[in-house]
Amino acid sequence: MIPVGSHLRVGLHSMACIMPLPTNVTVFAFDDMPFNDSEENFTWPDSVENFTWPRAVTAYQTVYQETRHVVYNLVIPVVCLLGMAGNLFNLIVFIRRTCMPGTHELEKASLTGLMALAMSDLFFCLVGFPTLFLYKYTSFNSNSSLELAGFYYNRVYHGPLLNFSILSSTWCIVLISMARYIAVCHPFKARWFIRWWKTLLTHLIATICSVLFTLPEFLRYTVYVEPECAPGCMCSYLKPRPFLLSGSVFKLTYSILWALLGTLLPLGLLIYFNVRLVLEIYRSKTQGLTDPDRYSASRLTLTVVCIVTSFLVLVCPSMILDVIKPLLREAGNSTFFHASFAMVILNLLQAIKFSSNFLLYFAVNKQFRDACRCSGLRGGGSTWSRTSSDNKVDMTLVKL
Repeated sequence: MIPVGSHLRVGLHSMACIMPLPTNVTVFAFDDMPFNDSEENFTWPDSVENFTWPRAVTAYQTVYQETRHVVYNLVIPVVCLLGMAGNLFNLIVFIRRTCMPGTHELEKASLTGLMALAMSDLFFCLVGFPTLFLYKYTSFNSNSSLELAGFYYNRVYHGPLLNFSILSSTWCIVLISMARYIAVCHPFKARWFIRWWKTLLTHLIATICSVLFTLPEFLRYTVYVEPECAPGCMCSYLKPRPFLLSGSVFKLTYSILWALLGTLLPLGLLIYFNVRLVLEIYRSKTQGLTDPDRYSASRLTLTVVCIVTSFLVLVCPSMILDVIKPLLREAGNSTFFHASFAMVILNLLQAIKFSSNFLLYFAVNKQFRDACRCSGLRGGGSTWSRTSSDNKVDMTLVKL
């Protein structure tokens, strides 16, 4: 996961002109930079959080910087571009399916959750893609609108927006897996709990909570501009806001809450729900309780299991590393360096996850493949109608 609270942290190089550092401007360590590589040819002072690169790893700094630059400023934006197309197509398919007459209430509720996930992943891709063009603009020394937009994108809004999209996607997957868990393991309770409007309401609440929880990230710093800091020079830098958001107690509390509510709690819930779903699928197959060729519920459950599994494999490692990274800093500079290098690769895997759900749906869900085949055909609507009417399931059966 992208380090929480570190995206907006800048050093001297965020200033358009070299000048003495203004008072109360916080300078942070090398690896706390957002998705950009503006740190070339920059010498960090020895007082930066008492962090200095050890001699043993100095030779690898160039490799690290080049890898970071290619991954953050080229590979991830291209992955996000493909993800935008895939998530848009997912939205179209799920909306069409939901609007088809005869769609079962449980299926409609599940599709509502998948639409919420597609929108959340689409937002992640929309935030990550502009890095391809704006990564160079980490400061501005003119009235150019492009430089100004790039500066605010890189230094102010990029990190918090990514944190918001990651948090909302995480809880969206938790809600989807919880709904399938109730439908499969408690089918009679599902008659009351699972309704499409309740699903929509819970996802809206989760999104609002994600906005409120990441709000301090947007408010932590303010932009200062000095038009005449030197002859013919404009200086720009970030400065912590002089109130609660910059206090050490608040930072510690916020980090702990993020580790609990943004990582550990959803991770535990996802593991529990996924294990129960897998066990129920295995039990139903061995006892012959469902016919997967007839009932869409089994395919839907398999889709949810694959979504959760891919999230646990591709996203959770970066989330866990982000939680333990402060401890690795205390373990030594060499260990922290290798963790920083690993974070670059894990962030790439994270971007792949948020951009590749289209491929996952296509691989495991027959209805989704049918929708892809007939999406451009005039007779596609009749195919949806027939599929929908064939997939009504009696609530007394075990729902998979």
